[in-house]
Amino acid sequence: MANVLDPQQLKDRLNIAPVSLRKSIEIDLRARVASGEWQLGVMLPGRKSLAGEYHVDLSTIQRAIAALVADGTLRADMRRGTFVGANPQEHAHPVGARPAATASNRTPPEARNVLVGIICPMECDAATGNMTPSPRKAATVRAVEQVVAARGGGSRFSACWDDGVSEINVRDVVANLAAGGVDGIVIVDDMPPQEVARLAVDVDVPILLVGGRLYRSDVMSVYYSSIDAGYRAAQHILSRGCDRLLYFEPIVSDWADDRLAGVRQAISDHGISSSVLSVFIGDERIEDIRHTRDSDGHLFASGYEAAKKAIGEGLRYDGIIAANDYYALGFLRAASESGFSAGDDFALIGFDDLDAARTSRLTTMRPPFEALGQEAASMITRSILGERGGLKVELRSELIVRDSTRAYSPRALPPGRA
Repeated sequence: MANVLDPQQLKDRLNIAPVSLRKSIEIDLRARVASGEWQLGVMLPGRKSLAGEYHVDLSTIQRAIAALVADGTLRADMRRGTFVGANPQEHAHPVGARPAATASNRTPPEARNVLVGIICPMECDAATGNMTPSPRKAATVRAVEQVVAARGGGSRFSACWDDGVSEINVRDVVANLAAGGVDGIVIVDDMPPQEVARLAVDVDVPILLVGGRLYRSDVMSVYYSSIDAGYRAAQHILSRGCDRLLYFEPIVSDWADDRLAGVRQAISDHGISSSVLSVFIGDERIEDIRHTRDSDGHLFASGYEAAKKAIGEGLRYDGIIAANDYYALGFLRAASESGFSAGDDFALIGFDDLDAARTSRLTTMRPPFEALGQEAASMITRSILGERGGLKVELRSELIVRDSTRAYSPRALPPGRA
């Protein structure tokens, strides 16, 4: 979210020594890491974006980054991006991470013998009544399994659930996996980090949490930034020329609030008055529907009913940012019933890239489900083997542009639609 520097600002910031421009940029990048602007494990802006910020060609940025990758300050993954690497000055071990082998703890196994436990909550399928992981979490689980297997290791999946009738809790699953000989555990769920920290104390294996939020704790985690997703969703809506925005959150949740924070930051960074944004927040909390048999259907229905209220007697907004795809799809239906069409009368974006978002031609922010699992597998394996590494890794969602925003052009609203 850094602002692009003008040439004079760049000259002032890099006027640190009579060295080459490439070296000056290298020093400045190193300083930004050291200052905490980019935290350990965070993914840097893309190289094209950095080249624009520093007003240099791409090759200059690539050479500057290569120097930081060479000494471990940064870590490059050609498929996903460039991350802040392990800090060689950091000697503290994250909660749940295994320190290098000593006489007082068991020797880490060889990579080919690593056994990783994977825990994922199950949801009730409304059609069959069976318990199954959500498709999005299932993609992350598969990615963990594939990366571990590719490195010669093995994985062991265990489910947990609480449907209001029966419960298999995470604490029992962790204990069973540890007793069964796994070397590390990946939990694919947005569970409270303090609970993960307590679990890590009970077992002698590293534990890593995969989720959609940054937790201010010492728990190893891989997450995607909901704040960044909200920021870039707002950027996209603003780029369509919209100036009457609605953030649509029928059911209150922490991740939806994070996305709203990103939306507000984008509006501020564009120098636009906060008055362009209206916020619709419902009274129900996401925790209230945890035991609902058809929670997905409940989310859609909540979006539909709330959208009817938001639209009322007319559509006063030209840019709608729904807190997730379920709400967006509910808004689509309510708008259609009132004679409005996304992409023609208003621009609409959601989050999560559900299958129904694709068939409904809904623009959305797609979380990096597979990359979360790939990074989690790498991190947990490094911790199991006693290698020092990062505590947290932040990934970013991807903008998927479809008809609900692609060709939208704002215009004066006709009578009766204001």
